Amino acid sequence: VWRFLCWKFGLVSDAPPPEADIPEHDRLHGQHEMLKIKLGGLFLQSRAVQQALAPRNGPSPAVLDVGSGSGSWVLDMGEMFPHAEVVGLDLAPANLPRYGIFLGVIWRLADGFMARLNIASGHRQPTPNCRFECDDVNFGLSHYKNSFDVVHARCVATGITDYPHFLKDVQQVLRPGGVFLAVSGSSKMLGEDLEPCVKGEVDPNVP
Repeated sequence: VWRFLCWKFGLVSDAPPPEADIPEHDRLHGQHEMLKIKLGGLFLQSRAVQQALAPRNGPSPAVLDVGSGSGSWVLDMGEMFPHAEVVGLDLAPANLPRYGIFLGVIWRLADGFMARLNIASGHRQPTPNCRFECDDVNFGLSHYKNSFDVVHARCVATGITDYPHFLKDVQQVLRPGGVFLAVSGSSKMLGEDLEPCVKGEVDPNVP
């Protein structure tokens, strides 16, 4: 219903209605855990991020995750920086668990136990400093001007129609001294010799 209404009434761009089913978010959660291992944590440039999100007088430090998907990165950042506001932005809402108080406590205890065993679990409730919003960055981010200290965009390049314009939006969104974290990958198929399996010209229009 959500995807249809957004597409029908023009709440998102002309892109097809987004897939936001549970299996897709499970895949994104697995991708999140894989990238954490590969990157050695939630982000690179640790010193710059720690400095940007250090507690201070005035507005609380704030983080924006563009294309938050399953919400896993937002939840992890909310736990790592409990004094900061962490916002996840995507076309469709994350499939977060909707438990009562009792079951919420049970799941938190279970997640803590699994964490000790180094087992990842996607069944978590967001900490109070986390929130999720539905929006399309292709319409611009002017309503977030000078609102965030860290902007994170991971594996979203194919969903952004004008990446240079998006970078200008990010520049406006960041507060002085802010940090932009971007992670993107190549979809090329490589052989054992690390050479492309399919020869062809690179499209210069693809960021």
